[in-house]
Amino acid sequence: MKLTEPGWQNTIVISGDVAAAAGEGRRFFPEHGPDYAVELISHRVFATGVVAQTYRVGGRPQYA
Repeated sequence: MKLTEPGWQNTIVISGDVAAAAGEGRRFFPEHGPDYAVELISHRVFATGVVAQTYRVGGRPQYA
């Protein structure tokens, strides 16, 4: 299933390769230092619309 038209207001669908981190608390990634690529290894979409994603470190990133 591919989400192209969300059924809720004030939502934007982003497609393609996207790197994002959001939230508060202790940093998951260091503020300075080398970047790391991540690879999606599993995902689950719940009936509420919440998506759980599991990533692993994929080595060095490749930028377009």
